Amino acid sequence: MQQYSDIIETEYTLQWIPENYLTLLVEKTPNCINYQWEKNNYYIFFTQKIIGIDSLHLNTEQENYTPIERNGLTYYYNQNNEVACFIWTIDNYTFNLTCEGIDMETVLKILDNIQPISDP
Repeated sequence: MQQYSDIIETEYTLQWIPENYLTLLVEKTPNCINYQWEKNNYYIFFTQKIIGIDSLHLNTEQENYTPIERNGLTYYYNQNNEVACFIWTIDNYTFNLTCEGIDMETVLKILDNIQPISDP
């Protein structure tokens, strides 16, 4: 069985978000980071967790997830009404990006601009 670190060593964040979104939440623990932005009751929610600390499940009974290949990564995506949800893994981390009320072109731009935070 593969062993994983129990702390996030490389933090990722959204390097770009649409204009006028305000930060509502920044919550960091050693093994989970949550960000939330809001504009006019629409939101962007981004989570990073360590693989193996928490389980990640796709409920495909009510909603279908579609794999999307983009920039060398595989994202699992679904959309229900105005809410788009993406999940994926990089190295030892799982990620979730959920956006409400944002067109797909803009959501893909957000995805393309998720990067590790550089050390000072």
